[in-house]
Amino acid sequence: MVRLDILNLIFMRRLFACIFAYFFIFSISAFGQTAQQLVDAYQQNSPQMLEEFLLNWSKELPPLSEKKISKRDFFEKQAYSIFKKLYNPRDLALIGGSQFGDDAYVTNKYFIIRPWIDIYQSEKVYYSDSEQRKYAIEQINKRVPEDSLRRNFIKKVLEDAQPQLLEYYGPYGLSKSDTIVRLKVSLKDFRPPINNGIPLYLNEKYANELKTFLGNENSPFATHNSSDIAQAIGKSKQKMEFLSNYIRVFYSHWGDNWDLSTPPIISKITFDKKAHFAMVEFGLIYEGGVAFLENKKSKWSLISAKRTWRE
Repeated sequence: MVRLDILNLIFMRRLFACIFAYFFIFSISAFGQTAQQLVDAYQQNSPQMLEEFLLNWSKELPPLSEKKISKRDFFEKQAYSIFKKLYNPRDLALIGGSQFGDDAYVTNKYFIIRPWIDIYQSEKVYYSDSEQRKYAIEQINKRVPEDSLRRNFIKKVLEDAQPQLLEYYGPYGLSKSDTIVRLKVSLKDFRPPINNGIPLYLNEKYANELKTFLGNENSPFATHNSSDIAQAIGKSKQKMEFLSNYIRVFYSHWGDNWDLSTPPIISKITFDKKAHFAMVEFGLIYEGGVAFLENKKSKWSLISAKRTWRE
């Protein structure tokens, strides 16, 4: 009887060892198969194999269900709603256009989404035009000591004669703000559903796979003059163009990296105290901007959006 128990124990240990080994080998082969699938697709010039790679990616990291989102914290739920409202790469005119054109992604089926976002809260995030001018004048009175210069600045703000003054001294400007902005939460597994296209959430695994596949052959920043951005060349350029059958990626402006996410890249949302207004900071390729939304009867509507900076 004791011998039988020992034999059973040995058998069970060997069985568990075999099961563990099977799943370990399977997980490695699955990862290798996914990575190799991308290389094989390029070598065989097969858009069909490329799409199979992308489909596997989308199945491995699906968007969060509405049921799961409904169980999240209040501000997290609002962030998911805002993303779904604002994110539409096929219509970049919605957020002020793009230097590559409003329809740069209109034919794309898959969109790469960065799966993390920061949520902030402030006393106030949206200011009307008159409120912006009032705020700027208050800041000029505080921060510009010389009388004649101060009066001149205020005059130009009131006449809207020098927009840079409003940009600098206004509530969204470069001068030190009196508004306290606090970080509420950083979401590290942000997988929002989208209205158009198939989302691909760019975790570390897939970012590394894409970058390894693309390589780093490039013409460096400022090769001929200071306005020259870095450019992919050689095999890296060819692989980038191959991916464009389904996804668009770009070599980074400064070089030595890739811009993999599909714009608008929404990185930060700041809510006011009651989540009545929200300010969304977004990036495009080599540029970015800000959008304002209002919560009306539990639905977010876009007030305005524009590009505000360029690399």
